[in-house]
Formats: sequence, C-alpha cells, structure tokens
Amino acid sequence: MPRIVLSTFGSYGDVNPYIAIGIALRSLGAGVCVATTEIYRDDVLRHGLEFAPIRPTIDSEDVELVNKVMNPWTGAEFMIRKLFMPALRDSYDDLFRACDQADFLLSHVLSLAGPVVAEQRDIPWATAFLQPMVLFSAYDVPVIPPLTAMRYLRCLGPRFNRALIRLLFATSAHWGRPVHTLRSDLGLPAGSNPLIEAYRSPFGNLALFPEVYAAPQPDWPTNTACCGFPFLDEDLGGGRLSKEVDDFFNSGPPPLIFTLGSAAVRVARNFVGHARTTAQHLNMRALIVAGPKASDCDADLAEDVLIISSIPYFEAFPKANAIVHSGGIGTTAHALRAGVPQVIVPFSHDQFDNADRIARLGCGIDAGNRRVSSVQLSKAIRTVLADPRYASLAGHVARQIRTDAADQAARTVLKMANA
Repeated sequence: MPRIVLSTFGSYGDVNPYIAIGIALRSLGAGVCVATTEIYRDDVLRHGLEFAPIRPTIDSEDVELVNKVMNPWTGAEFMIRKLFMPALRDSYDDLFRACDQADFLLSHVLSLAGPVVAEQRDIPWATAFLQPMVLFSAYDVPVIPPLTAMRYLRCLGPRFNRALIRLLFATSAHWGRPVHTLRSDLGLPAGSNPLIEAYRSPFGNLALFPEVYAAPQPDWPTNTACCGFPFLDEDLGGGRLSKEVDDFFNSGPPPLIFTLGSAAVRVARNFVGHARTTAQHLNMRALIVAGPKASDCDADLAEDVLIISSIPYFEAFPKANAIVHSGGIGTTAHALRAGVPQVIVPFSHDQFDNADRIARLGCGIDAGNRRVSSVQLSKAIRTVLADPRYASLAGHVARQIRTDAADQAARTVLKMANA
C-alpha cells in the first residue's frame, strides 16, 4: 500500500481539495497523510486521515495578520517574505518527518519546502495547481493584483506577455533566496526560481480545475493533468444544511447569498451591514454567511434576512437567486457547480483572476474590488438577474463540472507514484 503525503497551506479553499483527494486515495487503498498548518488538524482527522503539523503556525483569529495577507498591493510579498520564508527551515524539518516512509508527495505552490524535501528524500512528487493564475501563462495572461490592468495586455500576444511575466518574476526573485540558502545548506544545487519554475515537477503536475474554466495552454508544463475541481461536500465544521437554513430557503423566493469565504470575511469592514443594505436596495431576501462575525449580529432581524456563520455550499448555492462572493477558488468552484449567476467582489491574490474568468465565461460580473458601494453592487446584481444570458451560461458551464474530480486526481497521483 503506497503512502502518499499531501502538503498544503492557505485557507479552506486550499485545504479542502487536498482532503477530498486524500479521502479518494484512501478509498483506493493508499495510506494518506495531510501535512498542513495546525489549525486544520480536526478537519483532517475527522475524515480518518493522518495529520502532520507543518510550520509556520498560523492564527486565523489574528485579524491584523489576515489583513496583511489579504492586502491586494503587498499581501503576496508579506505572505512569502514575512510569513513563510522565516519559517522555511521549520517547514522543511516538519515536512521531512512527515515524509518518512512516503512513496509520493503532492505539494502546494505555497509549500516552499516541498520540492526540497522530495529531492532530499529521493521520492517522486507533483504540484497541484488549484487555480490557473499560478501557471502564469503568456497565452492566457492572469489578472495579478495590483497589476490588474494586465488583462488589457492579452491582445499584445504571448511574446510580449512572456517578457512581461519574466520581468515580474525577475523583480521578485530575491524573495526566494532563503530556499537557495536551504538547498545549499543541504548540499543541493541552487535550483531555479522557487516562486515559479521550481514548483513545477518533472514527475507530473495536477490542474485541479476543469478545462471549461481554464483550457490548457502551450506554455503549461507538458506533464500537467487536468482533473477538475475536487469537492469536499460539507460545511466548515463537517455538517450538512441546518434546519434553520433549510426553513429559510423554503419560506420564500430564492434569496441572494452573500459570502466572503473563510479568509476575506475576517477583514471585511461592515460586510453584514453592506450586504443587508444591498438586499434592501433590491427588495430581495438575503442569506449572509458572516463567519465568526455572525455571533455579533443583531438577533432581531427582518424575516427576509438570515445571518449564519457558515453553510455547506454544495447544498445551499443551487437554492440561491444569485451568489455574491469574493472570488476565492473554493467558493468560485462551488458557485460554478451550482449553475447560479455570480457577482464577485475580489479582495486579493487569485480572486481578481477568478473574477475575470467568471466574467469571460459569461456566468457573472466582476464588481471591481472591495470598495464597491452598495449602489454599485446592487446594479451589478440587478444586471445578472435581469439578463437571462447569465443564468443560461451559468447552467451551461455547470453541466460541464464533474463531481468525481477528487477520484480522478487520486488515480492520477497513484499512477505517478507507481511510474
């Protein structure tokens, strides 16, 4: 029985796909260890998978920290240089132990020690790309904050955009120096830029999104397998749709669902008030997924508004009139699967690129950024509901979203491990 280690970092949108793949691997007879930050221990163990804590230890309740990570201008640099690189040696040591007796390592682009551990352990490995942005294709130029205007440069062609992407990574190449230092300390060659080339495995890579969302490009690694979105169908705590939420859905017409995922919701100022005001402008019912802020909200609400801490997206989203969210890849995947029009208010990182892709698919509207007003947001929602093409295209894409992607990814991993 092969032992597979799945290493990941980030929000639930980064962790849940790995858990889903882990469950599928276990059903195929593999031993599975999910190696990630301590805050996800219970989520992993609940599914009967082995857990290995990997530093840095991240406090998701630290609003100041989350604010720095979610800053659209400096969030990426802060996350890499101030959060992950100072703990690189600790991450390496933790993951090295987790990979004892491992036959294969599936890594995340933020698991910067992953390729180093695999090389030192002499085991095959692959990277899972959760969102197309991280492939940085010159043929399908991503929308990268704060340079969101890059979307308008696609018309200049791959030659120009390839040079632009190389320039961007050349200016940030010094972020990866600690990885080169670690490799030198271990007696390994320096290697290439760990922020782009080094996490592309020669053994194989997984694109964990469907081709309808992002078609393979000529400059992707040739050994990349498109598997689709691996769905973990449960609430954040492992539950299903509550009676309270189900009763709300059944008590009137389909509501708007407002959600900011598991990260942006912690730093969005007056998210609940903003959502309620928008729903009032539209005279529509609203289900507001407020995360930890739900307990601070007034208990005395109008019958047409329900505020809840979390919901199982796979059950709730298909019951919505439209979904308003921040564009995290996990939320985006579930919204596409539901076949419901979307309005996206991106905060940082890949959310801008995901919003752009949804707009290009015709499944929704990119509302710009977190500073969008209630009036502007109301206008965007009204547009996607008034034009039947959004619902039609959303339904068309939904019919192409596979629900067995976790199983497909697991079989691909085992094939790589046995090669």
